Amino acid sequence: MADVTVPGLRNLGNTCYFNAVLQALAASQFFQEYVAGLIDAGEAASEQRPFAAVLQQCLSDLSPQPRKYIRSVVPRDLNCMLSEDTSMFRGMHQQDAEEGFQFIMEKLEKEINQSKPDTCSLSTLLPARAPFTADGTSAPIHPFYGLTGNLLECNVCQKAKPISTDYFLDLKLSLCPFMDGQRPFGTLRESLLHYTSQERIEGVECSHCTLVQYVEDLDRKLDTLATTSTPVDLCGDKNDDGRHRSSSNYSVYDLYCRAQLRDMLAKRVEQSRSSGVCDIDLDDPHCWTPDQRVVWETNGVTDPLDIARTHATFLRHVELVRPPRVLLFHINRNVYVSDTVVKLDVHLAFDDRLRLTAPLVRHCVRLTPLHIFV
Repeated sequence: MADVTVPGLRNLGNTCYFNAVLQALAASQFFQEYVAGLIDAGEAASEQRPFAAVLQQCLSDLSPQPRKYIRSVVPRDLNCMLSEDTSMFRGMHQQDAEEGFQFIMEKLEKEINQSKPDTCSLSTLLPARAPFTADGTSAPIHPFYGLTGNLLECNVCQKAKPISTDYFLDLKLSLCPFMDGQRPFGTLRESLLHYTSQERIEGVECSHCTLVQYVEDLDRKLDTLATTSTPVDLCGDKNDDGRHRSSSNYSVYDLYCRAQLRDMLAKRVEQSRSSGVCDIDLDDPHCWTPDQRVVWETNGVTDPLDIARTHATFLRHVELVRPPRVLLFHINRNVYVSDTVVKLDVHLAFDDRLRLTAPLVRHCVRLTPLHIFV
């Protein structure tokens, strides 16, 4: 190995950010295999993918080579192709490495999408061409793409709202707990723990607590109705003259209607308890069936959307729903100092090993060893 070394990159004029991205991509075997698979799939479909080909050649030139054959790599062709779509790669201006990385990925994806059929075209009626590589296998999955989920959990009933998911190319970490630049983190582990820490959100509507509260109110009112003759305002019922009806005026049918509403809501509550997830959208007009809306109407509620809601404190945290093969971190150095955005110049130590634990990876069925780039 002493006779093998890694080639250097020629600086095209303040392009050190660009060179750093290329060196990181060249160090990822998974990404090189992904680009090679895209080219093979394009050839199998008789499609040209020039940007992928130039990128593959540049990364191949950056692979370790015998020292006696070593030479510097000049990524001029790649830089020129990127400059066609943006001015950030033109001239002599320094740019952000993460922005350069994002643009390379967008350029690559744009080239792939250009070869997809137009959904408005009659050609879509023909048998679709599956994205296969030259050896007949399916096209490779991007090694950097993962899926995160935002989980909201009620602090009262411990029921969770359905997870909202987002695709990501990198996890964006910060250098300090707040954007004021104070008390910066010392290690990557600390920054990741801050990213995955729970966040308290006040005043979030909880549909499960709303139904539980409504059932409890109905139980109390039904009990009062059955045991006293004191006038009770139950679901806003009134006589034709506008006066509240008294319990002595209620018929067996009135009691039946209230009990029917109570049982209907109690069933919804039990379903929510058994699933652990509260997926009832009380703002959805289709939340209730026509028969259930009739039950509401017989109890004086014309529109169930108008019922009072219960709010509670929710805990929010991020979960890694589907991990990528290569997990990338983007360390955001931007902070606010005197209402001005500045880049924080501090040292962040990288851990030799980074253990991903719950709640970040709680829903991953199988988490294979990840390659990590920062």
